[in-house]
Amino acid sequence: MCATANSISLPTPPRGLGTLSQLAYRTLLAYQRAALGEPDVAPDVIVCIQSFGSLAHWHPHLHVLMSDGAFRRDGAFRPAPTHDLSVLESAWQRAVLAWFVEAEWLDPDAAAGMLAWPHSGFGVHVGPAIAGDDRDALLRVARYSARAPIAESRLRYDADRAEVELVSDRSDGPYAGTHRFSALEFIARWVDHVPDRYETRVRYYGAYATRRRVW
Repeated sequence: MCATANSISLPTPPRGLGTLSQLAYRTLLAYQRAALGEPDVAPDVIVCIQSFGSLAHWHPHLHVLMSDGAFRRDGAFRPAPTHDLSVLESAWQRAVLAWFVEAEWLDPDAAAGMLAWPHSGFGVHVGPAIAGDDRDALLRVARYSARAPIAESRLRYDADRAEVELVSDRSDGPYAGTHRFSALEFIARWVDHVPDRYETRVRYYGAYATRRRVW
């Protein structure tokens, strides 16, 4: 069996990230069932909720470690066919927009119009499959997916100017290089990513879940 690492990015209000995690699993569940032509199978999924971008700005997205296929109720494993990213991205977009409309964060007409946008702001990336016995690769992806918002090694404090220097983890683009923030601005950015009490940022679904609420 192999695992596939996926990254799903999305625009979202700064609340309800747990609901987005559930939507991601349900989208993947429906996608795998349709791709395999079996309505009663389920993939194993770990969802890591990340709220930050390269400069600790608000950029919520999900990193997903998913079995490259799905399990039947008797435990038999069905390998997944080749992934169709356009289908998966469209299903994800529709699921999130429907939730936004239900939560009254978005007008139904606006949501319908967004479905026709050539660049919707939604994206799905499927990384290379990882062999089940490749522990180093699995740990590397898992650690990256669940990493902290800011690495201490990328920070330096200038006490004379009361400024924080943050080295981006990007090598190109607008976020690349070293950026300076006032101490208060940096703290304001950082606290945006502190989870609420009892909030879970890593969630398990399918056989990985302690309770199988969705099969």
